Amino acid sequence: MIFQPRTYGVLIVSSSEKFVSATKELLPMTDYWPVEAAESAGAARRRLLMRDFDIVIINSPLTDEFGTQLAEDITAEYSSAVLLLTRGEVYEDVFYKVLVSGVASLPKPINAHTMETALRILSAERERLRKSEEKRVSVEEKIEEIRLVNRAKWALIEKSGLTEEEAHRHIEKLSMDKRISKSAAAKLIINNSESLS
Repeated sequence: MIFQPRTYGVLIVSSSEKFVSATKELLPMTDYWPVEAAESAGAARRRLLMRDFDIVIINSPLTDEFGTQLAEDITAEYSSAVLLLTRGEVYEDVFYKVLVSGVASLPKPINAHTMETALRILSAERERLRKSEEKRVSVEEKIEEIRLVNRAKWALIEKSGLTEEEAHRHIEKLSMDKRISKSAAAKLIINNSESLS
């Protein structure tokens, strides 16, 4: 096995202990850790509230629901890659129902080779979701920085009589002189102007 820079936390949701055991055997600790199991949708939801999982494998049907709603809820609320396994006779209907939610699905029975391949695909999907999440956070941080800088500019314009361009240069200079981010410089200016009020 090639060393992986990261491991993927896995939640196996299944009412079958045999399925849980067989799936755990396909999850080497070098790639998948921690691996936890939940016997129902309710138990899975409680586990997800306690910690994040990179991959969630749902072996339907569950004792308290079929599993499609759980799969859709997870993709809507978390950044987990989700695999829903379902009986072959209902697979086509389930596939089209959960596809629009970003849930991967496969018909049962499933052999070890297919499951290992699916796990690799889910790992790749989790990486894509991670990068997307990082970009979203970066954009949100940039928007917050713009808001702070604009508030600081208006504080400088009102309190010091600077033009907008002069206020902007003042924030940039403070940022460089103190070796802090523009957001931190803007916060200093905002705090100072509020304490003077």
